Amino acid sequence: VNRNGKIAMKLEEEGDEILGVETCTDKDDVLLTASSGQCIRFSVGDVRVFQSRNSVGVRGITMAETDRIISMSVIEHVDASPAERAAYLKRAAAERRLATETAGEEEEIALTNEEIGEETELSDSRYEELKAHEQYVLTVTEFGYGKRSSSYDFRLTGRGGKGIRATDVSKAAE
Repeated sequence: VNRNGKIAMKLEEEGDEILGVETCTDKDDVLLTASSGQCIRFSVGDVRVFQSRNSVGVRGITMAETDRIISMSVIEHVDASPAERAAYLKRAAAERRLATETAGEEEEIALTNEEIGEETELSDSRYEELKAHEQYVLTVTEFGYGKRSSSYDFRLTGRGGKGIRATDVSKAAE
C-alpha cells in the first residue's frame, strides 16, 4: 500500500462520496437513512461482493434529487413476522408503561405501511428471545429533535426501494 492509500471502489459521478464503512456478516441488515427522513432496511446479502477496485456499488435507496444519505447502520437480523414484531412492540410498550406508571398513555406502534395480518400472541419464550435481540435506533434532527425507535419498527425490504418514513422532518424549523 502506497502512502496515498489505495482506491477501494470506483465512484460513478462527481460529488459521489463514501458515507461510512462497517464490518458485517450475512446475518446482519443495513439501515440507510436519508435527509428527508426516509429509511430502508435490507439484508447484507443483497449487496454484492466487490470483484475488483473498479467495482461500483449498488443502489441502497431511491431518493429525491435534493435528498442525500445521512446515516448508515448495521443491525442484527432477526427472523420475525410483521405480526410477531407488532405483538412484541405492543407488549414491550405495555411493560414500559407499567414500569413508569403511565398506564393511560398508549405508545404508537409504527410498522409503517406494512401488512401485519392477524394479531399474534407471543409466548413468553419468544418474547424474551425478541427482547434479547432488540436494538435501538436514535434519530436526531439538525434542530435537536430526537426519537428512539426499536429496530423492530423498521421492516426488512429489498434494497433500492424508496423506504419508509423514519421520522417527520416537516417540523424541522420550529
